Amino acid sequence: MTNKILIILSLVLLASCGPSAEEKRQVEIEQQRIEKEASEKLAQEKADRVAAVTCSIMSETRNMDGAVRVEKMNEAREKIGGEAFLRGDDAIKEAFQFGLCSELVLNENYDEALQPLKDAKRERERIAREKELEELRIAREKELEELRIAREKRAEERRIAAEKKAEERRIAAEKQRIESERALAAGAKNREIVKKLLAEGKEVSLHANGQISMIRPKKDSLLSGNVERFYKNGQMMFKAPYQNGQKEGISEYYDYDGNLTSKKCFKDGSEVSLEKCK
Repeated sequence: MTNKILIILSLVLLASCGPSAEEKRQVEIEQQRIEKEASEKLAQEKADRVAAVTCSIMSETRNMDGAVRVEKMNEAREKIGGEAFLRGDDAIKEAFQFGLCSELVLNENYDEALQPLKDAKRERERIAREKELEELRIAREKELEELRIAREKRAEERRIAAEKKAEERRIAAEKQRIESERALAAGAKNREIVKKLLAEGKEVSLHANGQISMIRPKKDSLLSGNVERFYKNGQMMFKAPYQNGQKEGISEYYDYDGNLTSKKCFKDGSEVSLEKCK
């Protein structure tokens, strides 16, 4: 009796430990899911390879006809079981421009990926335009400022030149006035001196302002004596002794203010070393 009970219990336990129908169904579903994921992964890998090869071909042959590129795109779409490509060659060129060729071939989130890139490009172009305009504005302002400075510099130079010229005219007028006054004063004084010199047998020349210009012995065949010349202000210009018509001895030279500037020694009309006149 006891053994029979044990056998019955063992059969019940074995029956209870086996998989139920629900468990079997769940196993089958999981197996199908795994197989589907594996199939989708293989299909995705194949599509990625097709897209990569197609983009490589079109990239290496950028100069190919647009219709050929569209044909290559449709061939790739057919291989991966995608929709026919209807956008045209401009879309392919745009995809290459933004580095989205594979996305265009696969037709996976292409527009969603493209739009931010186009927006970013437009923003960069806007910033570049604004920068260029700002640089042009700064350059123009700099040019205008340089022109303004140049005009002011020229105006200042003209003003300084005009003031300098006016000052020169004033100085010249003042000098002329002083010389005229001196001439008037010297006129009366020099008349007596000239009379005396003429009486001594000298020749006398006068400047226009009445000052004595030159005093020399009267011309004869052999000039002898001192020849003296004077500036318009009455100061001596030079004094040279002559003997028998030739310079002889030390000739002295003066500046406009009457200061002795140099001496020269002459023998028989020729200049020699100054020591020979000592």
